[in-house]
Amino acid sequence: MDPVAYWTPYLFTNANVHRRVFTMKISIERLRWSWRRSLLVMLSVGLSVGASQATAEKIVLATGADPCFGVFYVPHEIGAFKEAGLDTELVTGASGSRQVPFILTGDFHFAMGSGGACMTTHDKDPAKAAMFASGSGYRGYDGVVSRDDIADLAALKGKKVGLALGTGSETFFTTVVENAGHDIKDYDVIPVEAPEMVAALERGDIDAYAAWEPWVSRGVISIPGTHQMLSSEGLWEPVNAICGNRQWAEANPEDATTLFRVMAETAAKMAADPDWAAGVISKVIKLDPDLSRSITKKCSFMTHLNQLVIDGMVNDYNNLVLREVMPKDPSKDWWRGFLYDKPLKAAAPGNVSYSMPGN
Repeated sequence: MDPVAYWTPYLFTNANVHRRVFTMKISIERLRWSWRRSLLVMLSVGLSVGASQATAEKIVLATGADPCFGVFYVPHEIGAFKEAGLDTELVTGASGSRQVPFILTGDFHFAMGSGGACMTTHDKDPAKAAMFASGSGYRGYDGVVSRDDIADLAALKGKKVGLALGTGSETFFTTVVENAGHDIKDYDVIPVEAPEMVAALERGDIDAYAAWEPWVSRGVISIPGTHQMLSSEGLWEPVNAICGNRQWAEANPEDATTLFRVMAETAAKMAADPDWAAGVISKVIKLDPDLSRSITKKCSFMTHLNQLVIDGMVNDYNNLVLREVMPKDPSKDWWRGFLYDKPLKAAAPGNVSYSMPGN
């Protein structure tokens, strides 16, 4: 409200009070100017803050509750991103692969999950979604948990197997089944998400499930009469994918480079001191510290696009072909569109070294 309009009902008109009215008018004019000046200052500050907020965009990192996704967790938790001038938000869910498609909707800038999830997301919008790096490799990280009376894959035939379709759960089980000379159609596949697998096996809704840590260990620990029937060690040693918004990275090259520099530096520290890394990860995903230390020994933390990573991505692509999700024989141009290494090359050039796959 204008101060003059507020004060008008109190102005007197008789001769005895003219001087006081005149004085009051002067005071009111001063008040009017003071009020306007304050308003201008507030607007100026508001616009300045708004401009600052507009340029300092929050970078949303999303993945699953999985110790091997620590290159997102740790730099965020210890404040390394913040110290580098980045405002990051960490979002966790049951599966990293489930988060990847939300890059296309703009909900997340980066998501870490299976290579297959990044590939299918990239195919929906090749200009927007791409693989920037891998955040981890795995050693014996996946497994099949079953009832004690089921000894092997042959004994599991015809029984209900819980798989999180479209994630590493499905890719792992399909791979080991094919390698064993079996057909995925020999098994009664029940779609179920990783956290629910444990409860479903305990209820008897399924006879076994294929998953990654910590759900393998949690199932065996919490459900009597179960065991880890199969480990991925020596059978399937995957790497994950850091999938991201390529358009955002091209529009914000300095922030993208800084993000991957911080991740690369933190990953090196985590690899050098896995017990420290396990402690931070335990805090972020509310995992028992001893279990966290045990599981992180199966992770190889990195921020790389090297030949090991590329070979893992080729294997993931071939599994998508087996499931008739992707066409055979992708070209080099397809791979060039899928692999976007600019930020990582600028941030940690020694972490990028590979031959382009494809025909």
